[in-house]
Amino acid sequence: MQGKSHKIFSVVLGMLLLAGWVSGVLQAQQNPPPNAGGPGGARQSFEAFNRAIAAGDLTLLNNGAAISGTVQGDQFTFIVSDSGQSRTLNRSEIALINFGEKSDQLVLTTGSTLTGTVQMDQLTILLSTGAEVTIPKAETKITIFKLNLPVPTAGPPSEADRAAMFKIMQGLRSQNLFALFVKALTTYDLAVLSNQQLWSGTIVNQQFVFHTTLFGTVTLKASDVTSIELAADPTTESDYISMKTGDRISGVLDEGSSIQFQPVGLEDGQGQALTLTLNRGDVARVSFRLPASAFGGGGQGPGFGGGPGK
Repeated sequence: MQGKSHKIFSVVLGMLLLAGWVSGVLQAQQNPPPNAGGPGGARQSFEAFNRAIAAGDLTLLNNGAAISGTVQGDQFTFIVSDSGQSRTLNRSEIALINFGEKSDQLVLTTGSTLTGTVQMDQLTILLSTGAEVTIPKAETKITIFKLNLPVPTAGPPSEADRAAMFKIMQGLRSQNLFALFVKALTTYDLAVLSNQQLWSGTIVNQQFVFHTTLFGTVTLKASDVTSIELAADPTTESDYISMKTGDRISGVLDEGSSIQFQPVGLEDGQGQALTLTLNRGDVARVSFRLPASAFGGGGQGPGFGGGPGK
């Protein structure tokens, strides 16, 4: 499975390196395709991670959770294993930090790697909501710093830009991110915020009231739903609910069915998970936790070449 997983991931990342990759990513951030991935949504959920990398810093935890935002700190001190020397690196020089049990690894924006120890005990992430989440280093698996993709102004990117981005993508691919993204999607529910950043957590709604285009108003059990996509303006665009049956229903989510979400990392003073109300404008899409079979068969599950969602 690992070989095919790498192949699938390289294909997805390769989309960024082909002609028009910059404009494609930027457009995807603003207008993700309404039916990318189709019923089941495995491919659409997976592609959300690639958009998130260009939307903010993305941190993946050992427990499978994904949190987007801005990692606090402009400089990071790193003790290099080979030499024992201390290096101070600006965040603009780092593409990724892989936090290991015995040593850490940095993938630099030049494409090269360093092995050693990042001098920190915890990671603080500023969320787009304005809240901060602090995660112990021991609980953190990987942080991918926002890829500041060049904006196409006078044509396609230069060969130098392409070469640099290719090296970065190779460095990212070497971390087996496909498996980490799959773990996130099969461990937690996922909220894709309006700015395309991500947040793992738990959707607590028991049902949703949906004013469908064809069938009038219906009440759907949350246990039968795989994902909900919210249009920015329901007067000009449809919302969509995807069902476990493979059906995808257009209409408008009732205002009384605002999405109740318990995000990973936010707790009250008693250590209990906080429940946020994600209204239209806050969130573009929520996905319920996917079964492992969605990515089974070497990536041939729903959305990956084998059954619903292809």
